[in-house]
Amino acid sequence: MRLGKSGSLLTASLLIFFVLSTGVFAGGRQEESQKREESDKSEQEAVQEAGETERQEAVQSGTPIGSDSGLENGGDSVATVNGVEISRQDFDQLLGFMRYQYMQQGMQIQGQQLEQLKQGVLESLIDDELIYQIAVQEGYEPGPREVDAELSRTKEQFGSEEEYRTALAQQGFDEEDLRHEIKKKLTRDTFEQDKFISQVEVSQEEVRKFYDENPEQFTEPFQFRSSHILVTLEEGAGEEEKRAAREKIEKVQRRLEAGEEFSELARQMSEGPSAENGGDLNYAPKGSFVPEFEEAALELEVGEVSDIVETQFGYHIIKLTDIKEEQKAPFEQIRDRIEEYLVRVEAQEIRKVYLAERKLEADINRNL
Repeated sequence: MRLGKSGSLLTASLLIFFVLSTGVFAGGRQEESQKREESDKSEQEAVQEAGETERQEAVQSGTPIGSDSGLENGGDSVATVNGVEISRQDFDQLLGFMRYQYMQQGMQIQGQQLEQLKQGVLESLIDDELIYQIAVQEGYEPGPREVDAELSRTKEQFGSEEEYRTALAQQGFDEEDLRHEIKKKLTRDTFEQDKFISQVEVSQEEVRKFYDENPEQFTEPFQFRSSHILVTLEEGAGEEEKRAAREKIEKVQRRLEAGEEFSELARQMSEGPSAENGGDLNYAPKGSFVPEFEEAALELEVGEVSDIVETQFGYHIIKLTDIKEEQKAPFEQIRDRIEEYLVRVEAQEIRKVYLAERKLEADINRNL
């Protein structure tokens, strides 16, 4: 039996390539709690079904891959594809990653759903290995220069060479392992582009129809932008601490009334993480902040400054700096992304049919 290059190599894939979500178009940010209201949390990527194998570049060196996968530790492999093993470690890592992605969306996968996810993950790994083998047989392997270029792009995602090396060490593999995994992915990608994606044509009528029939996917929610100056209060603060904090924020208020600039005062006096940004909290949808803060902010006119507002975090002075009303993204702006999505959906269907036929010819053994 031939052994595939496995072990921690799938971790390399998950470090560099993770599940692509092309179906989410709507804008907007999902904010963290008011305790971290100053941070700029990016929109989370949605998770596709386990059977879909398209992945894009991403640097996820801190993702707890493989933890709490829900799979009991059994034999060394979960399947073989034409004699090449798919390791149980690879399976656990991908399953753990998928469960983590669902958890990030507030979904706990258990029971029958977990069993379905396991089967989807297994078939995804089998599909990838079979596609790779076919692609190699048909001459789709990239040359060393292509692999080197992709490796360089991967390194650029890290802040420094040290961070890159640390991430590799944490995942338990070296650069040659990573090069091998990059080569496999480029081989699959080139093959799939040629065999599936390039075969699909989507008309502008189809693109427009999708846009018209799915308005919720292209609607930017109401958002507001605010800044604040915060004097913090520890939980359980006594009357003396409250009085000192109140006096401090009242001094800030008097300086504002005397004409000092809000952002400069925020840099000097605010005790929150947003101080270095002049108190700016960026755009946020409704529901991002604790009620006392949000109600006070939304009572203001753009450019107006609030009175002192007390929340569980301390005393704030808030400035409303902008409002974006709910609006639908213009068709011209979003058309290319819709077309790409529709092409990939149809290409996936072609891929499924192709793999179903090729699996009948392959020697596949599942050991789950």
